[in-house]
Amino acid sequence: MPSEPCVSGKELVTDQRLCQSKSHQDSVLSALNQQRKDGLLCDVTLVAGDQKFHAHKAVLAACSDYFRVSLDLGRTLHS
Repeated sequence: MPSEPCVSGKELVTDQRLCQSKSHQDSVLSALNQQRKDGLLCDVTLVAGDQKFHAHKAVLAACSDYFRVSLDLGRTLHS
């Protein structure tokens, strides 16, 4: 995954650097999808009929209000 160059943030008072990448979101989603395919760091399994789908709770919650509420409700009930 090629990295984009960092540019100095002139407005920043500290020595921090501002990194901007036009492809970062695509790279992150691609990496998460590959992890899912490899079964790496999946923390939930969805079952639909005879099919099982391994997934990341954070991705499901970020993309779907239904999953965000359902996963949060499950966390609340088990607390």
